[in-house]
Amino acid sequence: MTGYALRKGLTFCRVDGRFVFLDLPRDRYFCLSPIADQAFLDVIAGESPAWVAAALRDGLLRETADDTRPVACIPPAPPRGSLHDNNQIVSRTSVLGALTRRAASRVWLRARPLKAVLDRVQERKSSRAGVELSVAQISRLAASYRRAGMLVSAHDQCLATSLAVAWQLASLGATPHLILGVKLHPFQAHCWVQLGDVVVNDQLDAVRLFTPILVV
Repeated sequence: MTGYALRKGLTFCRVDGRFVFLDLPRDRYFCLSPIADQAFLDVIAGESPAWVAAALRDGLLRETADDTRPVACIPPAPPRGSLHDNNQIVSRTSVLGALTRRAASRVWLRARPLKAVLDRVQERKSSRAGVELSVAQISRLAASYRRAGMLVSAHDQCLATSLAVAWQLASLGATPHLILGVKLHPFQAHCWVQLGDVVVNDQLDAVRLFTPILVV
């Protein structure tokens, strides 16, 4: 029996009744037309509408040897807490380090494709995982980035900030989730870091507006 899977590098989620896709190698988000959107829903349900031929031709889908069907992004545990507004006292050195790492992440994102950057984060997590950080350690790290954002605006820098936070946590041996999420009406993409069900570098109410489309 023939199945279908997404082309490598594609991931998706369902938001407000529509499918939203992230094409990571091309660094772009997109939606399908209403007709194609319904057809993709049929594919997930195990049917094979006529639209499949066009999807195969355009490279959205690929055939598999078994009855595989595309699966939406599987999010981590729903966020239930946040360290973003904690009042942990941090040193100037810690804040300067957060600013430096955020700036380095911005340079990294300009110099390399997003997929390559996220692959390096995954490699870092895999090579260093196994250490359970204390609440105090994580709180200090979160406070450092919050203070850094107060000194030099972090507006529209969620990806660079989250990369820096995730990289630092992974380097310490933790296993953070770097999450890219989307919302519609209007379309907006966002990025944050979670450890378990705790958001490290954003407010809880802010991230709950977004549906995860990629988890690293």
